[in-house]
Amino acid sequence: MSGGRTVSADDCGAIQVWNMKNGTSLQKMDGGKSLSIVSIVLIDETYLVSANEESLIMVWNIKNGELVKSYTSENLKNYGIGCMSRISHFNISLGCEDGIVYTWNALTGNFNNSFADTFATVNVITKLSHNKIAIGSENNLIKIWDILTTNCINTLAGHEQSVISLVKVNSTYLASGSEDNTIKVWNIDSGECAFTYKEHKSHVNYLLSLSYKTFMSASEDKTIKIWNILNTEASESTLTSENPIACLIRVNSGLIAAGEDNFLCTWGLKDLKRQKSLESHNGAISCLIKLTKTMIVTGSYDKQIKLWDHVEGKNLNTLNGHDLAVTSLVKINLTQFASGSQDSTIRIWDATSGQCIHTTTLPQTVIYSMLRLNDIQMLVGGNNNTLFVHDLV
Repeated sequence: MSGGRTVSADDCGAIQVWNMKNGTSLQKMDGGKSLSIVSIVLIDETYLVSANEESLIMVWNIKNGELVKSYTSENLKNYGIGCMSRISHFNISLGCEDGIVYTWNALTGNFNNSFADTFATVNVITKLSHNKIAIGSENNLIKIWDILTTNCINTLAGHEQSVISLVKVNSTYLASGSEDNTIKVWNIDSGECAFTYKEHKSHVNYLLSLSYKTFMSASEDKTIKIWNILNTEASESTLTSENPIACLIRVNSGLIAAGEDNFLCTWGLKDLKRQKSLESHNGAISCLIKLTKTMIVTGSYDKQIKLWDHVEGKNLNTLNGHDLAVTSLVKINLTQFASGSQDSTIRIWDATSGQCIHTTTLPQTVIYSMLRLNDIQMLVGGNNNTLFVHDLV
């Protein structure tokens, strides 16, 4: 809390607001029944939400100490609340012992749809707007979700194999790449497939937006193709590589591609020529992000993360800590980033010192995809059919 205050709860149902400067109690709230408080979430400077071991959710006014309202449901009583996290002002996610994440509105007391049991393995997530995301899954489907209500808005069906790449081309169109070797362009509002590109000979691993009408694709067939959605039949250009390509990023007027056989190289977008190659990892590169104008970060199946000056072609640092393959990277700011791994952990790194400053473990979850939602939260998807909202701060 701001103003030098903090909140604590005990196993007898008591919640207290403290002055951190002098250690005095400013307010005490009693949930009754001498039941342990299992989780607390602050809504704002006036209200907080608590949950006890009988899954009773209580909304408190922390200025006067009064109980405003309380809620529960049969599902919560049967399975129990393990944790809570604030999504937006009055929307709270409830993690329960049945493995389901519910969204609950503290203002209305309504329970919205849960994120669990609605996906196959989550391969890729992309943001469409401030409240909408698209999720590509192993079950060949793409789902459009409202992240505030956790309602599924639309399901896009058409791919014959797993959806492994997504990109928002513009406000109207979403492109998807699949293990069926095709790229489909969808109308976001209607959910209809506008057209399908079929030039790639293998998996379409990555899609990258270039402008409001053009995007790039990277494939296991060792090619990078440039597409213009005004041409619904063929690509505009093709770059040929020596290696299968897993990911792409834009840097200045160029492009960096990475993939199997430790492959990391830069291309010029104007002349479409390969410029330089960097000696990189001891395993395939699985993810790649741009941190600053000159610094990029790579994650690999060799369990390592490397920082690079792509202008000078230098390896700046090698970060160790993950026990299995690094599968996803998310930029937090110019000096910090997050990494997700098959070892079920998310690590927050400081690029300046090279130190891991925080580690979160998601038990029995192989992490495949992460997406930054805003300055303080990101979505994490993996193999357990569930999306997690993870705090960055």
